[in-house]
Amino acid sequence: MRIPLMLCLALLTTPALAEEAREPPSSATVPAVARKSPAELRADHLDSLFAKLRLARDEDDAKEAESAIWKLWMASDSPTAEVLLGQASAAMAAKHYDASLQILDSLVAVHPDFAEAWNRRATLYFHQGRMRESLADIDKVLNL
Repeated sequence: MRIPLMLCLALLTTPALAEEAREPPSSATVPAVARKSPAELRADHLDSLFAKLRLARDEDDAKEAESAIWKLWMASDSPTAEVLLGQASAAMAAKHYDASLQILDSLVAVHPDFAEAWNRRATLYFHQGRMRESLADIDKVLNL
């Protein structure tokens, strides 16, 4: 049975249907992917990149996956956190360990889910010979 085009247009323009179209979808109708937090989406993406790395056909594919993994690890939900990480890294490279530690301590306190901040602090602790603290931060990185 064919429904005439005019009938379809009339049904679509009724006030009840128009009102329903303006309402946002309920959480039950939103796909699960849309309900994931940025951290969960990043974790899913990271999983897919590690799979890509494992299945790399050649060195170029592996390097591409590795680069994407590092980029994801270095990213934060906060541009400020990324800038602070850069400052801490620069201070560490200049062997200004106290300044770097001050920045990293603040960074992990404010952004406790930013794995690379914990990783940098673990590296800093390692350079200072503070192995217990370094290993504790590495544990945190691996948990994240």
